[in-house]
Amino acid sequence: MRGLRAGCLVLIVVVVLTGAAAVAAALLPTSPAVRAAMTGVRNLVADNHSLITHRRMPRDKALRFHGDVAARLAAIAAEAGAQPPLAEIVAGLARGAMAIAGQPATQPATGLSAIEGIVLMDEMLQRYADLFDHPGWKGPRDL
Repeated sequence: MRGLRAGCLVLIVVVVLTGAAAVAAALLPTSPAVRAAMTGVRNLVADNHSLITHRRMPRDKALRFHGDVAARLAAIAAEAGAQPPLAEIVAGLARGAMAIAGQPATQPATGLSAIEGIVLMDEMLQRYADLFDHPGWKGPRDL
């Protein structure tokens, strides 16, 4: 009986480790430029999260936040192009950042409040972590 338990334990450990390796192998590759830009977006979200959720972000800072995010997303687009699912994540991040900055008259309305925008950005960053290989990645709330 004791040998059977030990055998089952070894089998469980092997299955868990093999499953973790399979999940890691299934992640999509990223370039250093994409990783750097996504880290920058994540840091901006982390640094400004409470200002946005407590509705205390001044308009000029919101516009600067949008510009900083947009610059990083442009770097991702230049590096990776419009390949799904990264393009979908970039579009979601851009929509969230635009909602945080407000709706400029020259842009189509996002239909989101600033709080909904930051929630969308959180979701897109989590989706990035779920789909892409980014060693050492931590979400905005894990920093």
